[in-house]
Amino acid sequence: MGRAGAAATERGEEGDGALLEGVRARRGLECSYQQYAWGSDELLPVSNAGLDNNGHVGITLVEALDTLWLMGMRKEFDAAVKWIRESLSLDVNMEVSAFDYNARLLGGLLYAYELSRRGILLEKAVEVGDLLLRTFQGSGFPAVGVIGFRDGQPLINPRTGALEQSSSKVFLAEVG
Repeated sequence: MGRAGAAATERGEEGDGALLEGVRARRGLECSYQQYAWGSDELLPVSNAGLDNNGHVGITLVEALDTLWLMGMRKEFDAAVKWIRESLSLDVNMEVSAFDYNARLLGGLLYAYELSRRGILLEKAVEVGDLLLRTFQGSGFPAVGVIGFRDGQPLINPRTGALEQSSSKVFLAEVG
């Protein structure tokens, strides 16, 4: 339990049961992810399997780092950082969503670094940022509509840095 939850419990404050229940629920989610999909990009809860649609970069793990930190779940945070140090690699030969890499991977790494000051998180963020710079052209805007991506979403191959276009994949967050 984090310091806030422990302090609330010691004081016997109203609502501390909800906080404790929230921590318990988050721990349950973390345990399921660790058991069935550790390091995968997503957990498929019905089949209890992992899905790697972003190149096995642990995108769910990375974007959960801030929640783990803020909830005081340091053991789980440390385990995630260890996985990032040992296993997060951009040597992926597939087209991935530039948006997901920007918002979920880069954003997750940077926010977790700001909270924890763990150097490996900043190192990995720089790697992802350097890769994503390829999606920006002279105007400073992402490649959509700039180099022929009018009808599709920009995809990037992390291994080669090549930009691709997808008119068959729809990333709902990008549509918004």
